[in-house]
Amino acid sequence: MIAFWNNGLIDLDAVRTMGVSVKNPGSFGRFGTGIKYGIATVLRGGGSITLQRGMDTHQFTTETREIRGEPFDLVLLDGREMGITTRLGRDWEPWMVLREFGCNARDEGGDFGKFAEVQRDDFTQLLVEWDALDAAYEDRTSLFVEGEPLWADDALRILPGPSEYMFYRGVRARKLPKPSVHTYDILVEQKLTEDRTMGYTWEQDTQIVMALTSRVDSYAVVRAAVVGRGERLERGLAYVSAGDPSRTMLDVLGAARQAKEDIAPSAFDLMLKHMRRAAPPEGHYVPAENNDALSLALEVLGGLGIEFDEDQAFILVDELTDGVDLLVEESRVYIRRGFEDGEPRKVCMALLGAWTDLKSTYHTSDDMRDLLGPLLLNQSDDLRRIEEGSDRLEIVLTHRDTGELVTV
Repeated sequence: MIAFWNNGLIDLDAVRTMGVSVKNPGSFGRFGTGIKYGIATVLRGGGSITLQRGMDTHQFTTETREIRGEPFDLVLLDGREMGITTRLGRDWEPWMVLREFGCNARDEGGDFGKFAEVQRDDFTQLLVEWDALDAAYEDRTSLFVEGEPLWADDALRILPGPSEYMFYRGVRARKLPKPSVHTYDILVEQKLTEDRTMGYTWEQDTQIVMALTSRVDSYAVVRAAVVGRGERLERGLAYVSAGDPSRTMLDVLGAARQAKEDIAPSAFDLMLKHMRRAAPPEGHYVPAENNDALSLALEVLGGLGIEFDEDQAFILVDELTDGVDLLVEESRVYIRRGFEDGEPRKVCMALLGAWTDLKSTYHTSDDMRDLLGPLLLNQSDDLRRIEEGSDRLEIVLTHRDTGELVTV
């Protein structure tokens, strides 16, 4: 037998009536349907339920009735119909019942266990006799997270140990796509479905990202989350979308980079983004002082009317995201060192993408580059003279529709 108890007397109308929820602010439950689903599931499974309300005892039973030629088991409280049948919550499993009744008790400041409290005034107790619920109780640690956290604030608790689930105010509320290194308990208000599952999973992921990136001051907690190989939730989170990283996060990433350890891709991008923001003035590239592919590409595009602002900052950096040679960020153009003297056609196309990133409101850089690039930089001979190292910068463009030749 499993007992669920709390101080105070439950309102029997709240038990009988669907959609009645009178929980305190901040409680886990709020729909007024869960207890009915739980009762129906227990009775359908062959269990029994007794409600002790103060010194009064109430019994849930069933009565079979035929409706349109089909038998239904109606649920009764003290012989009075509740307006539901045992088919309510037909997909519910025993662990869901344990979670539901356990949450109801804890929402009211109570608890549950494998024993009954003494019946007394101003006290409510639900007693369930059902073998399947006893089995679910043995696995209750997967439903309710307990113990001292590794780190916590008002929005999130991070507890030790991996988990296949995410918790909401101590209760399991989300099955994770991949196991997590730590166990996460979300404390801030979340939208729940009627089966007590958290919706809008990006909100929970954002809570974790913001905490690990800027608030968690434990080196070990942050490192375990963002460093190391293996499939896990934390590896796929979008750290680069967070604000400025904390000293702890930077220390973790810097040490891992120095040791050439595997870093979560987005966390690595966050580190590079921070490094780019802190790029010293001497890292700025000055086109007029160079005679390389980048300078020539800027001149070519300028001749076509595609010009960057005079004070536009071109900054050479040692690293960008894997596979990226040029990146526009916060009105700056970051260039991977060495790319400025690379293949001219590729440099021109990359600059065209950067220009549209900076200038266009309605199109992405990829859209505009793909649209304008083949037209402006004819893919056969347009950059031939540059590629052959001609002293005179002259490009003959062929309009692919009219055939008109344009010399720049």
